[in-house]
Amino acid sequence: MSRTVSPWRRPAFARRTWLPAFAAFALLAVAWSLAMPADGTTDERQHLERAYGAVTGHLLAPQALDPLVHRPGAAFEVPKSLLPPNALCVYFPNYHQTESWVARAASCQHPAPDDHAKVRVVSWVGRYNPLFYLGVGGPLRFWPDMKGILLSRILAALFSSAFAAAAAVVAIRTRRPLLLAALLTVLTPTTVALSSTVNPNGIEITAALLLWVCLVDLARPASARWAVPAGGSGRRVVSPVPAADPVSPSSHPSYPSHSSASSLSSASATPTGVLARFRNAMRLDSDSAAVSQPALLALAAISGAVVLTVRAEGPFWFALALGGSLAAAEPGRVKELLRWRTARLVAVAWAVIGLLAVAWDVVSGNNKVTQTLIATHPADHRVLTLLRIIAVNRVGGWFTEAFALDVQAPWAPMLWAVLAAVVLIPLAMVRSRRVVAVALAVAAASLGITVVLEIKYLGTLGWSQYGRYFLPGLAGTAVLLASGPVAELPPVLRRRIPRLFAVGAAFCQLWVLVVEMTRVQAGPYAPLNPFAGSWHPAVGSLTVLAVATLGAAALIALVWTATAVETAADTAAPVVPAPAEPQVVPEPANS
Repeated sequence: MSRTVSPWRRPAFARRTWLPAFAAFALLAVAWSLAMPADGTTDERQHLERAYGAVTGHLLAPQALDPLVHRPGAAFEVPKSLLPPNALCVYFPNYHQTESWVARAASCQHPAPDDHAKVRVVSWVGRYNPLFYLGVGGPLRFWPDMKGILLSRILAALFSSAFAAAAAVVAIRTRRPLLLAALLTVLTPTTVALSSTVNPNGIEITAALLLWVCLVDLARPASARWAVPAGGSGRRVVSPVPAADPVSPSSHPSYPSHSSASSLSSASATPTGVLARFRNAMRLDSDSAAVSQPALLALAAISGAVVLTVRAEGPFWFALALGGSLAAAEPGRVKELLRWRTARLVAVAWAVIGLLAVAWDVVSGNNKVTQTLIATHPADHRVLTLLRIIAVNRVGGWFTEAFALDVQAPWAPMLWAVLAAVVLIPLAMVRSRRVVAVALAVAAASLGITVVLEIKYLGTLGWSQYGRYFLPGLAGTAVLLASGPVAELPPVLRRRIPRLFAVGAAFCQLWVLVVEMTRVQAGPYAPLNPFAGSWHPAVGSLTVLAVATLGAAALIALVWTATAVETAADTAAPVVPAPAEPQVVPEPANS
């Protein structure tokens, strides 16, 4: 039997996809890390104090009230050199000139003392789960100053970029460029900015994105043997060439057979054996464009554990991802997964981690919120009144803030919404009604929990919810719509739509960064100019823009290459089957 293997299916090409994807996202995030002053992004001062406390052994510091907003938190002893004494002058608030604080350029900050003597501070995130802070706060222990802050930011950026790159690699290896474009709808400038700072919200979004990709692919596996017939007739041609069933875990070549289980048991008991089995699970088969089921489960296990622990809402987003994926699962797929022993072990691990995460929130008192000094809210607290105010005055701001974190970029969110619609609407039109219904339900649940929390904390925190909070849930809507096969769409759309979005997304990422640099360098109302102003990053504004431009170019090149290989795979010589006649299976309507 002879056949032509497209460049997409070559394992060398597939292995090379992770590094360009990682570089694209990491360069964009690192540019933000370098561009911002101390406490230049939302609540970073609080998270930096928590990170320093965590890496110096204060995992559960004494409770205290934050003197600024009167929120309960934890007290730490931090070096005076860690932050400027008036770090808040840059950020809080940004645009409300009628409030008592008015945002200014970063030159308003007094230099941080060159003094490692300790001072008592109270952080309202001081009792958050310490795992994220232990992962990124190490540099602060050795360099409790701006150098340590930059290194901790870069660590956070690299962690988040690794999750985003892994999700992109799954899309690329499985020849789904429209899924790659859909992932970018969640990786907004806000997500990149949060990923670049010491704030667990960024890694929560990117880990949730990867979790959705892995769970949906495990629940609705697509056969690598299905090809698009010539002429786009909308039928699936199933080759009679013997192949491992992509739906059944036990039939995958990465799984040991029963006969070889005894021989593997002794070898796999050693650390070297465990690493060897993990590398084997993550390997791409030489004749398949699919990602192995063990690889998907391994990535899901890691990303799920992160989502469960980094923020208090993590168990909800994890449950939504798991429930949404199971609701869209193929018939009988859940039973097949439950027969897989490794899947059962991962489920048990998730349950234990989730229970520990909830227990931490209860024991630490994170769920106890008292009246803050800056809470503003309407006098009428009737639910219908609040829902009307939220619908009219809050939802629009949520979506704007989900796109651009701390700045106003009036036309850019609209451009992003148009590009996202160009990607997601065609995908919704070729999905089954069940998958579309699940995707809409996930979006409704994501917005619904935000509304519920807004009303719950209105009397204590005031208007406290933001668009960045529901991005881990909206990731599921994009993934559910984009994960299935797209044979129904013409090849020209499968090529041009991702490229259009990649160019638009890269431009929006650079534009929002330029607006943000103008804000911190010259103030929120200065004319747009990333090179002007009374403050500049330590590495220089030109260096920051050069790093960001490289990231944007790498992002475009990544999508361009993926769509070029997709085109090559569509036009490659067809597989020459065995003498047996291929079986033609009609494609279900609207699937």
